[in-house]
Amino acid sequence: MKKLYFLFFLTIGFFGNAQIINFPDANFKNTLLLSNVAENLSGALFIIDSNNNGEIEVLEVEQVKGLNVSSSSIFNLSGIHYFTNLEKLYCYDNLLTNVDISQNYFLQELYCGENQ
Repeated sequence: MKKLYFLFFLTIGFFGNAQIINFPDANFKNTLLLSNVAENLSGALFIIDSNNNGEIEVLEVEQVKGLNVSSSSIFNLSGIHYFTNLEKLYCYDNLLTNVDISQNYFLQELYCGENQ
């Protein structure tokens, strides 16, 4: 019985401590919290913050296939590497000077014109 309790609390502890992503650019994070910027793995628009806690977590961004953060006054896309299934990224008309997509291995479409 003690083993069963241990496994129960271990499971709750594992799932209860979701890894929250730190986005240095507040405009980037706020844009990610909007409802019309992300496409899920099935191709439908969805809200990334599925548990509605005001944070973006690693498990949530793993569901993102497409992302449109254009015209959002974003300076910095740090944290984009967490989007491991990202195939499309639209980030045009922002204030970006560089975009590191070296860890976005599935990225097929990138639109980032009209930046700095």
